[in-house]
Amino acid sequence: ALRGHDERQEATNRGNFLELCDLLARYDEVFAKKLSGSFSLTGHVTQNKLSEIAADIVKSNIIEKVQENVFFTILVDEARSFKQEQMTVCVRYTENLEIKERFLGFVDCFKRGDADAIYQNIKQFLELSGIANIPIVAQCYDGVAVMAGHINEVQQKILQDYPTECNCRFSSQSMKVAKSVDAVLKCDSEGINELLSKYGSTLPINPKLSYTEMELIKIDFLKKEITPESLKGAASTKFYPDFTKLLKLALTSPVGTATCVRSFSAMQRIHNWLRSTMGQERTWALCLLHIESDIARDIN
Repeated sequence: ALRGHDERQEATNRGNFLELCDLLARYDEVFAKKLSGSFSLTGHVTQNKLSEIAADIVKSNIIEKVQENVFFTILVDEARSFKQEQMTVCVRYTENLEIKERFLGFVDCFKRGDADAIYQNIKQFLELSGIANIPIVAQCYDGVAVMAGHINEVQQKILQDYPTECNCRFSSQSMKVAKSVDAVLKCDSEGINELLSKYGSTLPINPKLSYTEMELIKIDFLKKEITPESLKGAASTKFYPDFTKLLKLALTSPVGTATCVRSFSAMQRIHNWLRSTMGQERTWALCLLHIESDIARDIN
């Protein structure tokens, strides 16, 4: 644990933070002198603030990648934590044509759990995260979880704000879009009409250029098989800008809420019965650093 249960000097384990400070003090005289002073800045408030700052940096990194992608899919789920309802918000986007699903945060929805409250919580979270103005191309929920009774209402409310998105996984419209996604991966220029008709007018995609670029790519692949990996190597923002956007759109389409479920598993490991009094901000910060550890490792 970052903070120990007993942080007194004579305690056996004072927590990872203080133990690491003691270890560093053995090899750095300046740091040792500062640590032994009366103003060492090693209290629980400082420890919490450091974890929140690190989590903010990780979240900013994710937000920056979402903004670069131009559009994204939102994944939302709810679960109970110590008699409190917690809603997790994750995003799906592409980075160098690789699918990324990232955890952004938890929202405490203990006071109200109706459709309007869930919608307002999601909307406020997106605004505070700085991605409310970025087009959402799809939304995905766990239909059998706590929020199942309000799913349709929440979807419709968000659909009013983001008319370009696919709001129902097995509707006739979404199935047509799914077939168009398959057509993109196969470079079938005749099969992408549904995708272009839904997103072409809102997203920065030129339908005519998309058809032309797709035909050019098919010519490039006359002597080899078209696969997702080969498409990734051929797709270039410089030479095939609109086809690259179509490919990113196809990869951004959601398939499930497994990332949300994993975030709740992480929360249960961190916010356990021994830490049941942990605050919302500290829980979020530690969970984000734990879940997105690959980004956290690169923090300088």
